[in-house]
Amino acid sequence: MNKSHFLKSNFIVLAFAFIITATLLLVPTESTMAATTNGFPHHKVDSLVTSNSQLSTGDMFFERVSRFRGNNRALQTGLDPGVIAALQAFYNSTNGLTWTNHTGWSFPPQSDPCTWYGLTCDINGKLSRIILQNNNLTGSLPPEIGDLTDLTVLDLLTNHITGNISPELGTLDNVTLLDLSANAFSGGIPIQLGDMNRLSNLNVYSNQLTGPIPSSLGSLANLHVLQLSDNQLTGSIPLELNNSTLLENFSVPNNKLSGPIPDLSSLTHLSLFRIDGNQLTGNIPLWLFNNPNLVTLNLNKNLLTGQIPVGLSNLTQLQYFEVAYNQLSGDIPVAITTLTHIIVVSTGFNMFTASNPAVKTFLDTKNPGWDQSQTIAPVNLQIGKVTSNSVEISWNPIPYTGDGGYYEVGYASTSGGPYTSSCTPNKTVATCIVNLLTPNTLYYFAVRTFTPAHDFQQNDLLSSYSQEVSSTTFPTTICDAAADYSECQALWLLYNGTNGANWTNKANWVANATPCTWYGVTCNVGGSVTQLSLGTNNLVGSIPTQLSYLTNLQQLSLNGNTLTGNIPTQMGSLVSLQNLNLSSNQLSGSIPTQFGSLASLQNLNLSSNQLSGSIPTQLGSLSNLVDLSLGGNQLSGSIPTQLGSLTTLQTLSLGENQLSGSIPTQLGNLVNLVTLNLANNALSGSIPIELSNITNPLTLDISFNLLTAVDANLIIWLNTKQPTWASTQTVAPTVILPTVVVSTNTIRVSWNPITYTADGGYYEVGYSSNINGPFNQSGCTTADKTVTTCDVHNLGYNTSYYFAVRTFTAAHGPQQNALLSGFSSIGVQGTTPTNDNFANSIIIPKPPYTNTLSNAVATLENLEQKGACEGTTNITKTIWYQYTALGTESVTFTVSGSAVVKGLSIWTGSSLGNLTQVGCATGANASVSMTTIYGTTYYIRLGSSNGVSSALTLQVTAPHGAPLRNSFVTQPPTLTWNRVTNATRYEIQVSKLSTFTTSVFPIASVPAGQLFFTTPQLAKGVYYWRVRAIRGTAVGAWSAFDSFVVQGP
Repeated sequence: MNKSHFLKSNFIVLAFAFIITATLLLVPTESTMAATTNGFPHHKVDSLVTSNSQLSTGDMFFERVSRFRGNNRALQTGLDPGVIAALQAFYNSTNGLTWTNHTGWSFPPQSDPCTWYGLTCDINGKLSRIILQNNNLTGSLPPEIGDLTDLTVLDLLTNHITGNISPELGTLDNVTLLDLSANAFSGGIPIQLGDMNRLSNLNVYSNQLTGPIPSSLGSLANLHVLQLSDNQLTGSIPLELNNSTLLENFSVPNNKLSGPIPDLSSLTHLSLFRIDGNQLTGNIPLWLFNNPNLVTLNLNKNLLTGQIPVGLSNLTQLQYFEVAYNQLSGDIPVAITTLTHIIVVSTGFNMFTASNPAVKTFLDTKNPGWDQSQTIAPVNLQIGKVTSNSVEISWNPIPYTGDGGYYEVGYASTSGGPYTSSCTPNKTVATCIVNLLTPNTLYYFAVRTFTPAHDFQQNDLLSSYSQEVSSTTFPTTICDAAADYSECQALWLLYNGTNGANWTNKANWVANATPCTWYGVTCNVGGSVTQLSLGTNNLVGSIPTQLSYLTNLQQLSLNGNTLTGNIPTQMGSLVSLQNLNLSSNQLSGSIPTQFGSLASLQNLNLSSNQLSGSIPTQLGSLSNLVDLSLGGNQLSGSIPTQLGSLTTLQTLSLGENQLSGSIPTQLGNLVNLVTLNLANNALSGSIPIELSNITNPLTLDISFNLLTAVDANLIIWLNTKQPTWASTQTVAPTVILPTVVVSTNTIRVSWNPITYTADGGYYEVGYSSNINGPFNQSGCTTADKTVTTCDVHNLGYNTSYYFAVRTFTAAHGPQQNALLSGFSSIGVQGTTPTNDNFANSIIIPKPPYTNTLSNAVATLENLEQKGACEGTTNITKTIWYQYTALGTESVTFTVSGSAVVKGLSIWTGSSLGNLTQVGCATGANASVSMTTIYGTTYYIRLGSSNGVSSALTLQVTAPHGAPLRNSFVTQPPTLTWNRVTNATRYEIQVSKLSTFTTSVFPIASVPAGQLFFTTPQLAKGVYYWRVRAIRGTAVGAWSAFDSFVVQGP
């Protein structure tokens, strides 16, 4: 190296160092950085922006250094000539002179290209970024673009570049972001883009690209964002994209992609998946619902079929769920209601239903009007007019009547089809006559809905079929010559629908065209049917709705058959009807409220069926009604007060139902009643005195309820009408006897039995801390209603309770109801005794121990409960001992003496809480051996039945000689300890518990020179104590505890 070259090199190094130093001085604040760096523009990435789309602090620093060099003309080095040539080709090919901003661009360069508008260089002076968003670039990309091999970002968003995307871009394997979106590129996506190994963001949306998505893009292992929307791409979504496992944003809407959605289950980082506006087919794949990070799922405007998978609930972060304009069907799963982050739901223009109320409520909130655009089958199909070769079908129209389409009625001779299509009116017409049928043939009918493709909906939608209805066409000669075709049709449908061929009497039925001659049919002079009497005639089946065609009908008697199904609501239009008897069948459902319109009705008998629901209040408007018989059903709810308006009523029979509540006072207005039957219900409360207003001879039955009567005159009236009424009522006992304390936690409750002790059942005792209840704590139940005492266990000690009793009777015979009365009105008090505090018990210091005492001293303790082994032994005297175990040791307790009967029981637990028995024995030398637990206190009870002169001896032995751990002291105890160096004082704590959770007296303090402490006077018992040293503000640890026993004062 020559000297001049050496000096030149050193000068360059020093100059570069100066540049670095000067640049560092330019970087102290974020504002300085922002002022000297080209900002990186925002890119449309739907809802995802990756870290590669932001300039790092280091990048900005290096770019500042590069610019400092570029502005220093003496140090300008320039870009590689090949790069300059590529930039010139790019500039010329995109008509650089017409760019909105082309500051600095000139050829040959008149300034450092790193300072040109839109260009950024790295620290090495290499061209790293071209960012020319919205800069009026036109023309095409030249192949020389592939020579810019140092590029990391190429962003040409929102320009007017045409032509093909240069395949030479595939050589730019340093590029992490390529954005050619919102231009006018045409042709296909080059397969060479799959060679851009570092590519993280690929955005080419809003162009005119055609052809398939290259499978080579699956080689982009670092790809996070792929946006290809708003082009004209065709073919299927390549399965190879499954290899781009880091993909978070997949957006290809508004293309012409087809085929099924492939299995991309390896894309576990997806947060956005948009394929809307294509022609994709098949079901929604299950793998999509294994992406817990998914925020946006948009499948709108495709040709997808099937149902929404129940795995929807796995998408816990989902905010946008859009599946509108497809061919999806079925019930929307309840899982959709678990999407707590959801913002937008779009399900319109499919074939969805929502049978779950929670789902419907959810959709009505998140997707209002969703159900107004569903192509679904209509409901409530009805058979109308039937002839020998036609059947009229009607239905409820669906909400979605717009966008064209029609209903298609299918018919078949076998249930479930296959159906032959018949008339197809538009979606606003809800009736159709199916013609060209065969006479005397059973047909099945179903309807489905068709909506053609329109607007955004690419699919022709054809719903599933509705539920079927059936009807038989007439024989060719029947009804054709009838005076009233509709009436003939109604009778024929009754005959055909109730197995007419097997009726007991079917004289003339369907044998001629004159229904007035048919058995049970009566007509007026004009030939209209006025009576239809087919009682006890073996009718089997359902009542046809077309009976409402018999508009002049005055009497309908179909009682005593095997009719099933609901009572047609259309019968409410038979305004001439005076007598309706449908009793003794198997009819179900509710009583039609429309019966309230039968103003001429005098007799309504629906008894002995399986009717349910409440009694319609509308029946109260039948002002001519004489007989209302609804007994022997499953009617529930209360008796309507409106029935009190039926002043002409003579018979009211509501027995053997499930009616509840009280008897309305308004029934006292029915002064013409001859029969009142309310038996075998669940009626409760006080019988209203107003019933006694009925002065007629009355057959009354109110038995087997929960009724009471208070008024003396009413009771006389009731006893006159039904002497046994009171003896069948499930009521609470009225007399509760004083309680008896059985033990510390058990009280016995007794009462006088009620009159009604038959038919099983029991009494239940409830208790409360309030005299007026509620008595919702169940204490005990009896075996049956003849038992009048019950022990309530597990009560608290020294607590007052109030007890009440109620009665239960099981369902039986004609009584469908299990009856449970209310509780007796006011609770009877019972107080459990105070548990023993054992203040007078005798302390056993340590085994061996022997003590003999007369049982004359035995009555000082409160707790007198027996051990389990003592049974009914009459123990009248007890002596209590107390022993705190000195270790885990084998101990034997033996009682002996002159008493005739002796008992020995041993207990543990809190002296003021619940004791647990751990040993029990009886006999002349009762003995219990057990292993004690160190620190546990045992309470030993000796019992006898002799007089006060009897003596009992307790002997306690410990065969293995447990070590002595306690010091036994007399009053007052003095505690001592060893000196602690540098202590300034000591603190002493004394407790009855080895855990020291409580103290016998406040923690005591003594000066450092005093190594003892005399406690206050203590009650006899076992105590634990500990000491700690204090030095100034420093507090030492507590010592290990020790224990002592105080034997007495």
